[in-house]
Amino acid sequence: MKKLPLVDIDDRVLWLLAIAYIAQAYTFPLSAGNVFPLYIAQFSFVVFFASLYIVGAIPSGKISRQNTITIISVFAFLLLTISINQRNYTTDQESLAIMKLLGFTLTWAIFSWCACNIDIARFFRRIALCLLPLFIYIAIMFYNRSFGSRVIPFELQPNWWGELAVAFAIASAGFNETKYRLALYAVVAFVVFIVQSRSAWLAFGFIGLIEFGRLSEAKPVGMRLKFLTLIICAAFLSIAVPIIRSFIANKILLLNNPYRGLDTGFTGRVTGWLDAISVGFRSPFFGNGFSTYLFVHNGYLQVLAETGIFFFIAVCLWIIYKIASLLRNGAWIQLTAVVAPAAFIFFEPRIFNVNMDSMIFWLGMLHWNVSPIERK
Repeated sequence: MKKLPLVDIDDRVLWLLAIAYIAQAYTFPLSAGNVFPLYIAQFSFVVFFASLYIVGAIPSGKISRQNTITIISVFAFLLLTISINQRNYTTDQESLAIMKLLGFTLTWAIFSWCACNIDIARFFRRIALCLLPLFIYIAIMFYNRSFGSRVIPFELQPNWWGELAVAFAIASAGFNETKYRLALYAVVAFVVFIVQSRSAWLAFGFIGLIEFGRLSEAKPVGMRLKFLTLIICAAFLSIAVPIIRSFIANKILLLNNPYRGLDTGFTGRVTGWLDAISVGFRSPFFGNGFSTYLFVHNGYLQVLAETGIFFFIAVCLWIIYKIASLLRNGAWIQLTAVVAPAAFIFFEPRIFNVNMDSMIFWLGMLHWNVSPIERK
C-alpha cells in the first residue's frame, strides 16, 4: 500500500489561513484600529495560495462552473455599484473599497477551490482543533471575571471574539461524534457568555436547532425526545423562574444594560438600521455603493443600503433557497456553515468581508464536492 504524504492538501490550506491571521494579529497593534490588518491577512492568504498553486504544491484539482459564475457575477455587480456611485467616495475610500472587494473575491475563489477539492468536514475539524487551545485558555484565565463586567481578552473588541466563537462552533460541527461536538459547543457557549456577544448567542441558538435535526436523523426517537424535553424544560424555567429570567435578560440579552440595552436603541444601532432602509429604497438599483455603510450593524441592511433593494432581495432569496436545499438533503455541516453566520449577520456589518465568519458563510453558499481530491 502506497504511503500518503505527511502533509495533506487541506493541511497546506490551513497553514495559509494561520499565516494570514497571524499577519493580521501582528499588524493590528500598528494600525490604530483601521482595516489595514484585514488587507494584510487576505492578500497574504491569496499570494501564498497562488504561489503554492503555481509551483504544484497544491494541485489544480476541480473547478465548479456554477461556483465560478456565482463569484464573477457578485464581483461584477459590486464593482458596478462602486463605479456608478463614485460621487459617494473620496479617492482613498474608493481605492479601499476596490481593494476590499478584490481581496474578498480572490479569497472566495480559493474557498471555492476548497469546496470542490478537499474534505470540508475534515478541514473544519482541523480548524476547531487549532482554535480549541485558545478558547480553553480564555475560559480558564477569565473564569473569575465571567459574572462581572464584559471581558475583553487581549484588548480585542469583544464582538470579534463572538465572531471567532461562531466560526469555532461551525468548525466543531465537522465532528461526527456527538459527544465531541457538544463538548466543544460548551466551550464556545462559555466564551460567548463572558464576552457578551448577543449576535453570537443568536447564531449559537440556530446551531442548537440544527444539532436537534442532526441528532433526530441519527437517533430518530430516543434522542429527539430527550432533546425536545430539554428545550421545553429550559424554555419553561426561563419564563417561570424569576432568577433565571433575570439572568437571561440582564446577563445574556443585556436588555437593561445602561450602555447596550433597549433604552439605548441597542447602542444607537436602530438609527443606523432605519437610515439603511431609507437609502436602500431611495436608490433601489445600485444603492449607495459597496462598502459605504460599514457602520450599520446588520449585514442585510448594509447590503440593502449599499446595493439597493433588488440585489438585497436576490441575496435573501438565494440564502433561503440554499437553506431549504441543504435541509432537504440533510447536509448538516454545510447547513451549519450557512445558517450560523446568516444569523450572526443580523447584528454585525460583516457580510462581504474576509473575516472567518464571512468566508465560512460564502463557502457554505457554494456547491460542495464532499469527496476529497484523489491523489496519485
